Amino acid sequence: MAGRFPPPTAKRHTPRYELHGGTLIVSSSPSNLHQLASLLVVEVRSPNTAAIDRTLKRSAYADLGVKNYWMVDADHPRIEVLELVDGAYREAGSCEGDNDITIAHPFIVTLNPARLAVP
Repeated sequence: MAGRFPPPTAKRHTPRYELHGGTLIVSSSPSNLHQLASLLVVEVRSPNTAAIDRTLKRSAYADLGVKNYWMVDADHPRIEVLELVDGAYREAGSCEGDNDITIAHPFIVTLNPARLAVP
C-alpha cells in the first residue's frame, strides 16, 4: 500500500541514511555509519526515566565515547547541551522556555525548547 511505513524491524539503506527501527542515522557516506553513532545522542526526558537518563545513560554514553549529548525536557521546555571532554561531560549550553539556543557541534542548529513541546 502506498504511503505505508516499513515495520519497526525493517532495515533500509540509501546513500545517506540508515534506519534501524525508529532510529535514523545520517551519514555522508554509508561506510562511516558506525562512527556516526557515537557523534550525537538526543535524549527526550520522560518523567519515568529522568533519573536513569541523568545518571546511568549519561555515564554509559560517556564510556562509549558519545561526543555530544543533548537532553530535552518537553514537559518543562529545556534543552541541555553536553560535550564530552576528557571522558566526562561538560555543559556547553542550555536554554529554557521560549528562547533560542544555537548549537555548533556536531552541526549548527538553532532550537527553541518551547517549540519542541507538544501543545
